[in-house]
Amino acid sequence: MPSDPNGGSGGHQGAWWAVTAHCPSAALEGGAGALAAWLDDVSTRFYTLGAQGLEYEDGVAVRADWVDEGLPPGRPFVRAYFPGGVEWEARHRRVAAALEGVGGELAFHPVQDADWAHAWQKFFHAVRPGQRVWIVPVWEAAPDPDGLIVRLDPGMAFGTGTHATTALMIGLLEESVRPGQRWLDVGTGSGILALAAWRLGAHVSAVDIDPVAVDAARRNVAAHEAPIAVWRGTVRDVPTRERALDGVAANLTADILLGEWRGLADRVRARGRLLVSGIIEERWPEVGRALGAGGLVPTAVRRREGWVAAALAVP
Repeated sequence: MPSDPNGGSGGHQGAWWAVTAHCPSAALEGGAGALAAWLDDVSTRFYTLGAQGLEYEDGVAVRADWVDEGLPPGRPFVRAYFPGGVEWEARHRRVAAALEGVGGELAFHPVQDADWAHAWQKFFHAVRPGQRVWIVPVWEAAPDPDGLIVRLDPGMAFGTGTHATTALMIGLLEESVRPGQRWLDVGTGSGILALAAWRLGAHVSAVDIDPVAVDAARRNVAAHEAPIAVWRGTVRDVPTRERALDGVAANLTADILLGEWRGLADRVRARGRLLVSGIIEERWPEVGRALGAGGLVPTAVRRREGWVAAALAVP
C-alpha cells in the first residue's frame, strides 16, 4: 500500500515528490537475475509515468577496485522524482496504480529543491570504471591529475560511472575508440559516455530524449569546453548520414534496444562498432539473437552484477 507521511497525496505543493518502490521479498530471494529484472521493470514504469529523475540501489555491498569508497549493503529500492504542484494529485493516482503489480511497498514523500540538488553528493566520489578514464565529481580533486579525467556534475541525470551498466560501457569505449573517429552517444544522460569517448580522442555527438538529461549533458560538455553537440530526441533527430560513424554507444534497456537497434546500426560504417549496455543477464540471449540475425557480430561481451554489455561489429 502506498504511504504518505504528510497525510494525503496532493496537499504538499513543494518542488518535487519522491516515490520509492522497495524490493519485494520474491525478487530479493530470486537472486541477482530476479532483482535486475525487478529494477528494470520498475524503472521503465517510472519513466513511462514521467519521472524527471531516478535513483536505484541494488542492495549489494560494493567493495571493488573501480569504486573509490565502498557502499554498505541494504534493501534494494528504486526512487523516482516527479514535479509537484497542481498536476501531482492526478499523477499520484496513476503512479500508485501502475506500480501496484510489481510487489513491494511504495512510499511517497515531498522533496525540496535544495535536498534534491545536494543531498546525494556525499555518495558520489571519483571512480575509474575501466583502465584509463577517471570520472571525478566537480567538487573533488582528481586522484590522478595526469589521467583521462571526466569531471562531472550529473544533477538529475543518470550517469556517474558507479553503476555496472555505465562502468561496462566505459570499459568497452576504452577498447573500441580510436583517436579521430566519429562516435554518437545515444541516451547520453549526464553526458558521461560522450565525454569519455571525447577524452579517448573521438569526435563525438550525443542525444537524449529527456530534457533534464540534455540540460545536464550540455552543462558538463560546456564545463570541459568540449566540441560535443548534444541533441534532444532520438537517433533519428541527430543530423548524421547513414554509415557515417565509426561507432555508436547506446546504454539503454533491452526493450528499447530491441526496437531501435537497426536505426543505431544504420549510422555506423561497415566494420564499425555498436556498443550496447543496460541489458539484464536474462534478456541478453534475446537481444543477442536479434542483433545476430541482423548480421551484427559480437566482438566482446562483458558481465557485471547481473548486467551485460557488448561490442558488436557492424556488417
